[in-house]
Amino acid sequence: MRLPRVGEKAGFQISKKLKPCGDQPKAIDELTAGLEDGLRFQTLLGATGTGKSLDADEPLFVYDAGGYYLEPIGKFVTRYLKQAKHRFVTPDGTEVGITSDLKLRAFSFDPRTGEARLKPIVSVSRHRAPDRMYLVRAACGREVLTTSDHNFFVLRNGEIRLVKTTELAQTDRLPIPLSIPDPPPLKELHLEEFLPADISVRAEGFFSALVSTYDRDRALNLLAEHYSDQRAKLWSILNGKKGGVPLGKFVSICKRLPPDWVETHVKDVRLQMSPSHSLPLRLKLNSHVLRLFGHYLAEGHSEDRYLLISSHAETVRNDVFKSLEFLSLPFLTRPNTDIQVSSRIMAALLGSLMGRKAAEKRLPPFWPSLANEQLGELLRAYFEGNGGVERDGVACSTASHQLASDLLYALLRLGIWARLKRKEVNDRPYWVLTVTGNDNLAMFQDRIGFMSRRKQEPLCKLTRKAFNTNVDTIPITGEFLRKLRTRAGLYQFQVAEASGRSRSTIGLYENNERHPSRSAARGILNLAQAIEDEEGVSTLTQLLGVRWTKVKEVKEVPYHRPYVYDISVQDDENFLAGRGGMFVHNTFTIAHVIQNVQRPTLVIAHNKTLTAQLCNEFRELFPDNAVHYFVSYYDYYQPEAYLPQTDTYIEKDSSINDEIDRLRHAATSALFERRDVIIVASVSCIYGLGSPASYYDMSITLRKGEEWDRDEVMRSMVALQYARNEIGFERGTFRARGDTLEIIPAYEERVVRIEFFGDEIDRITIADPITGHPIHQEDEITIYPASHFITPEEQRKRAIEAIEAELEERLEQLRHEGRLLEAQRLEQRTRYDIEMLQEMGYCTGIENYSRHLDGRKEGQPPSVLIDYFPSDFLLVVDESHQTIPQIRGMYHGDRSRKETLVEYGFRLPSALDNRPLTFEEFEGRINQVIFTSATPGPYEMSHSQKVVEQIIRPTGLVDPELEVRPVKGQVDHLIGEIREAVERNDRVLVTTLTKRMAEDLTEYLVDLGIRARYLHSEIDTLDRVDILRDLRLGKFDVLVGINLLREGLDLPEVALVAVLDADKEGFLRSGTSLIQTIGRAARNVRGKVVLYADTITDSIKHAVDETNRRRAIQIAYNKEHGITPTTIEREVADFTRSLRSTGEGEKWRPPVRRPKRGEDLVATIKELEDEMLKAADRLEFELAASIRDEMRRLKRRL
Repeated sequence: MRLPRVGEKAGFQISKKLKPCGDQPKAIDELTAGLEDGLRFQTLLGATGTGKSLDADEPLFVYDAGGYYLEPIGKFVTRYLKQAKHRFVTPDGTEVGITSDLKLRAFSFDPRTGEARLKPIVSVSRHRAPDRMYLVRAACGREVLTTSDHNFFVLRNGEIRLVKTTELAQTDRLPIPLSIPDPPPLKELHLEEFLPADISVRAEGFFSALVSTYDRDRALNLLAEHYSDQRAKLWSILNGKKGGVPLGKFVSICKRLPPDWVETHVKDVRLQMSPSHSLPLRLKLNSHVLRLFGHYLAEGHSEDRYLLISSHAETVRNDVFKSLEFLSLPFLTRPNTDIQVSSRIMAALLGSLMGRKAAEKRLPPFWPSLANEQLGELLRAYFEGNGGVERDGVACSTASHQLASDLLYALLRLGIWARLKRKEVNDRPYWVLTVTGNDNLAMFQDRIGFMSRRKQEPLCKLTRKAFNTNVDTIPITGEFLRKLRTRAGLYQFQVAEASGRSRSTIGLYENNERHPSRSAARGILNLAQAIEDEEGVSTLTQLLGVRWTKVKEVKEVPYHRPYVYDISVQDDENFLAGRGGMFVHNTFTIAHVIQNVQRPTLVIAHNKTLTAQLCNEFRELFPDNAVHYFVSYYDYYQPEAYLPQTDTYIEKDSSINDEIDRLRHAATSALFERRDVIIVASVSCIYGLGSPASYYDMSITLRKGEEWDRDEVMRSMVALQYARNEIGFERGTFRARGDTLEIIPAYEERVVRIEFFGDEIDRITIADPITGHPIHQEDEITIYPASHFITPEEQRKRAIEAIEAELEERLEQLRHEGRLLEAQRLEQRTRYDIEMLQEMGYCTGIENYSRHLDGRKEGQPPSVLIDYFPSDFLLVVDESHQTIPQIRGMYHGDRSRKETLVEYGFRLPSALDNRPLTFEEFEGRINQVIFTSATPGPYEMSHSQKVVEQIIRPTGLVDPELEVRPVKGQVDHLIGEIREAVERNDRVLVTTLTKRMAEDLTEYLVDLGIRARYLHSEIDTLDRVDILRDLRLGKFDVLVGINLLREGLDLPEVALVAVLDADKEGFLRSGTSLIQTIGRAARNVRGKVVLYADTITDSIKHAVDETNRRRAIQIAYNKEHGITPTTIEREVADFTRSLRSTGEGEKWRPPVRRPKRGEDLVATIKELEDEMLKAADRLEFELAASIRDEMRRLKRRL
């Protein structure tokens, strides 16, 4: 029966600003057209499991195990292309290295929250360069040289957007981080990293300790690689007689010794280039050393044998003298007052670290690893020598573009936003850096400052001066601020008070004549939080997370270098780079089809976990529409059964999850209220549910102003199977308080409060169930029954009469056959149920009488969830090759169990009609359906009137390479393939035909030193999860199993899949199974599959042909669109979180208990039952099932 619907104006609207890509647009259009043309069956054939780059010299801010550093992107990419264990070259010549295992991180911008954060670098790439590049320069002086199609996040008209280089406009603003992460202090420098290899090392104590710790022969062996007469050299070293060792040779010797031992004994090693002075190999980074570096950077230059620091300022000169004396370095003052440091080694060190001349200057490469206090010391000395206080701020100038960029980064690390401007002096370029604005100057004074009173006092005066500056403004639009104010009903003067500005200034903001400063925007944010304006809080928080600088120009320039470089950053796909630092950047298809056709949609998946995942995805895509979850509401379910062989009756035992029951009611009630409904259901949705006609007819609609007797409403609530409860007020109950009636509907979490004035409904309010505070008022509300198995009074009486008639007929039959025990059993059980129905309107197992309660004829199918949908609904069957067989098999499994119950007198024959639909009945209820699968089954392929391919993966991955090898020698060949894969840090899956073979092969591999495990059905659920997790973490390399093709087995680290005995036809080697197995290697760029077979069976031919067909399409698409394939990245922690999590940070594992006494065993079972219920409350059904299995094992021991 199809019922009238309300809410016809509601429509589906995808909220995410994501555009379909690859072959998604084509798939969406074809599926939509097929539905509009009236095609009943369609299949979406999915897949199983770009050149945007910078100039080589663009600096990149990175973090690795050694700390933070700034490095040209070309040098960085080239190094890690060599180190990457996974490398490949695309057809267009792009070299890609997968770096997800190297623990590299870049600083990136999250456009969703506005936060800047460190994120993993998952790959590096080197592309062939175009002949034209684009120089993007910001108003603050930051710039980057990039390709035309590089992506930038920009703020445009108050919204964050992703645009290409050529789409940038001068009105756009680019995000700049507020600061860069602060590492712990860097205690010392390892000078061997910065000095030439021919510098002499004095290491008498080091070699003496080497001989003492090990022996003389060990020392001689180490020297033998570098000296022909190693004995004489060792004697010279130990006795200090021409015992110097070149730095390069000393480093080589150290690499052959334990690192901890080296660091312990290298402290007394010194470097020298002349007998008169030396430096320790480990130079302590105290304030004297850091300030000396700063003075050199500002006013120094180095020659081969000495360095000069040119300064007339007494403060600077005295500080330099103290530092040189601390380091015991020889120096003199020239007649022109220049300070000459006559140290070849110090000249070489400072020249190597910071450049020899003004135009070559740069911050030392270790500066990102300095703590803020250390960086402040270095910069204080630099600005003392090369900076000053001007009318509006602090300024310095430099002839080095590299140093200017480094200073922008360094100041950013300290939370200071500086600006840069290029100017010409005598036809030579200079860069002027300025720090302005109250906040920036205050931060400069606090974290850097000056050394001399001559400069520090003007700075203090400047910071006390109030500036009306536009340095750091937050570019909110006037329309945004005006809407925020009017939503809250505020006047401009109230916003002015909150932001610390005048009313006229707020007017300027609203007229787009000025943008608020950061401090003013914070005040507006505080106001938005106080008035609980979620939109305002979200937008302002997002904009305040970074600084925003305008685009000044985008200039096309000729380009002659051979390569450009890029990195890929997880999630955000942007990173901090450029001169000075700026940020540079199947469900979905079905969702777009639903949006296009605007129909109520039922999505069916084959297990609860997948159902929950799909539901969450649709809710993210359709936050303003009704997306509901419909699965079996049993946490634990032991069906009623009888085993005649042992005369064992198993009573039905179940535990209902109250929250899932609410979600089920919310799903069905939504279908009567609106059309923009998506219900994601498991295959249990084809089970009998109760008549939608009765469910709708029994509901009551209450309207404000209508006349209703309060007691009549209460009687109606009882008829809807709501219980009156004045104390334990919960879902499915009601209570009366004077003229007020309060109800918590079966599908709601909030209270419906109905207030009467006499016999008239005066007010209908939705209220909080805990505080009682009103949320909003309604003019009309419909209350639906508390049970789907609801029957009107008259119909229930007729049903009871029909049950009694059937009982008498069945009793007569059993007695006639002489089966008195079965007759007595049936009469006793059925009479009790009839009494409960007469008195309470309900009984345990009421669904077994659903045929009579619904008024159906014998054999007529029950009402199911599909019957609650309107006739034009859309059905989507996910992973159809798994889901369709489950739907087909449900009826037969249920029927065989119940036939035994009926035969032996436990149930009436009508109980057989409490059942799932047969497949033919399910098929008859289909209006239009889309099957989705990478390997559609025979039913889908034979019935589909259109098959739409979507085989281009968003990551550009292609189906793996296939190789068919003979069975003879398969294990030996497999071992060779495994060893190659392990060397590349890849993981391997091996599928066998039997459990015994899996175990034997695993044992054989382990004996050969290969880290292997096996996986099959006898391994517990949670142990399987642990095994898969350990495989991904690299705790072992090879997993051997029987059926490793299950949907949801997502292992991006697997690059090799081996199928043993692939030509043995059967379920595990069918064409569908082979394609699914091949798909396990399709998540890795190095994916490869080896099929061991002597005969090319039809299944192998089908799998190979289909895989090669897809692979050819995918490669061609990638080449045409310049897509670089990348391995799918998945956090390992996410793999088990849904199964394990029991709360914040708490992890649950099945307790390993071996109680000796019955009392302990009972207590253990009770504890497990509590854990099972908690897991079910959190919708973690697989976890609940595994705990239930553990309980069963323990119960058998009682």
